[in-house]
Amino acid sequence: MNPVFSKLGPSLPPAVLMFNFRDDARTASICAYLKRQGIETISVLPCDYGRTIGDLLSLPGHSAQPPVFHPVPSFSDEMLVMSGFSQDELQAFLAFFRAGAIKRVSLKAMLTPSNAGWIPAQLHDHLEKEREQLEQASKSRGRTVR
Repeated sequence: MNPVFSKLGPSLPPAVLMFNFRDDARTASICAYLKRQGIETISVLPCDYGRTIGDLLSLPGHSAQPPVFHPVPSFSDEMLVMSGFSQDELQAFLAFFRAGAIKRVSLKAMLTPSNAGWIPAQLHDHLEKEREQLEQASKSRGRTVR
């Protein structure tokens, strides 16, 4: 079992949450790749942004939550959340983008015990901050973040 997920329970089947992907050839290519690898894809709609990442993945202990009747933060950037990936699956998925010259997805995360309890906007904001920090660090070294 992957030690990152040991606190989340038994080994999780691989799945990807997809946020704000357009219905286009690029998205179809990503979904086809994941299907060939036996990895479930879950397209998350804005109406589900009030649910936690764990709930969206149907994780044990993250049962369906009651509807949220107050405004839930939204975002328009594409974001991927990968769950249950082995190290090899993760590396192969990232290589798929490079090998196919497919436009990358800037906001990507692996499921962790911490982010399983977050709503998508919290994870989005966290990833944005990380990306900004990486860009600043890269600029100071004269490199570009990909």
